[in-house]
Amino acid sequence: MKPATSGPPTPWHQDEAFRDPCYDYREVSVWLALQPVNRQNGCMEFISGSNRGDLLPHRPLGGDPTVHALECYTGFDPAMAVPCPLPAGGCTIHTGRTLHYAGSNVSGQARYAYGLIFSAPPVPAREVRSFPWLAARDTRHEQRARAWRAQGGLGVETVRWMRKLDFGDRDWLSYEVGRAISAAKRRLRPQR
Repeated sequence: MKPATSGPPTPWHQDEAFRDPCYDYREVSVWLALQPVNRQNGCMEFISGSNRGDLLPHRPLGGDPTVHALECYTGFDPAMAVPCPLPAGGCTIHTGRTLHYAGSNVSGQARYAYGLIFSAPPVPAREVRSFPWLAARDTRHEQRARAWRAQGGLGVETVRWMRKLDFGDRDWLSYEVGRAISAAKRRLRPQR
């Protein structure tokens, strides 16, 4: 939901920039318009062909490491954006490397859309990568999550994780166990 007259833009970004750089991802996102969308109320816009390129540099929105949002700030020309106005029920589909953005909602009505991400199990990255923009982040959401885990939430989180495991899919199981080990190592590391 993007509020009427004040819904801020969603910054230019590639979804893969939010992911663990130790893995390669095969995913597509579906963005479903629940009402007619256009540039006035914040339709999706894309940089054509960006899905075939590398992951571009990102940073926390406005350079603020406490903000969850990331922005791609270089390596593309926003003037080349292709807006995708849609009727209600229309959708866009893009990969994790597709550079995209949604403008502000300056209309008098809230704008509603529904996003879905479909992915195959990630595989270990073919090359060593690092996403320094993730290492620098310490969002309020992550701070609340750490406090919740410290007060007993880790048990709840573990049960939720165990319920979603698919023991019949070895690739997915291997990925999930690897992620859990990495997450445990990060959580045990002292906070600065």
